[in-house]
Amino acid sequence: AGTGGGNIVVINSSPLTVASDVVASAGGSITLTASVPGNLTINARVVAGGGNGNITLNAGTDLIINDSGSAVDVSAAGTGAITAVAEQKITLNANVVVQAVAGNVAFTADNLAGNNGHTLFMNDTALIDAGSGTVTLTADGSITLGGLKTTNATAAAVTVTTPSGAVVDGGDTYLEVEANSGTVTVGAVAGIGAAANHLETRLHTLQATNLTSGGIFVLETDDLIVGGTGVKTTGGN
Repeated sequence: AGTGGGNIVVINSSPLTVASDVVASAGGSITLTASVPGNLTINARVVAGGGNGNITLNAGTDLIINDSGSAVDVSAAGTGAITAVAEQKITLNANVVVQAVAGNVAFTADNLAGNNGHTLFMNDTALIDAGSGTVTLTADGSITLGGLKTTNATAAAVTVTTPSGAVVDGGDTYLEVEANSGTVTVGAVAGIGAAANHLETRLHTLQATNLTSGGIFVLETDDLIVGGTGVKTTGGN
């Protein structure tokens, strides 16, 4: 734990497991890196508090975030951003909460060159709450959503994109996307939601594109504007 304003940087040339809390409590940033090849596994809290420190998580293979036992598992105060990049898969397991106050949250799976089909998976009970920041999820393979939440009012409030997979409803604990002030952009190739399992949402504005197979299935809880490039599918249902 860091109690001054300094940063915390941990780089390991093999798998890195966080078994105890990593805390920068006076505005410092945190960087945790497992170099290629190596999983980054988070089993404890990662907290950048007391200022505007950022959190950066780099996984040479997979990023796995498990429930720390606390109410919030990964958190950044102020305008601190949370950025996670995995060369292969990202998994947010049961009861994981990732929370920012006003910083952007971005998770990128399958950062390897080429399209390798690695996935980004959120358990039904996992939540990403960006406060007033934006949320961006990207993976070459399918993206399974627990809950995404933001009050951001911009055209980039939430972006979820996969160039070869589907965007999948992971369950019903949370609305898959709650962004009732800004624009939500979803792009997929193999479906957005499914006929028997719609994405449950509370949105202000939606633009969505699906290619090749599947369709677009969204169940909205209140008023909705279809804006931007519209809602389009060129294959499937």
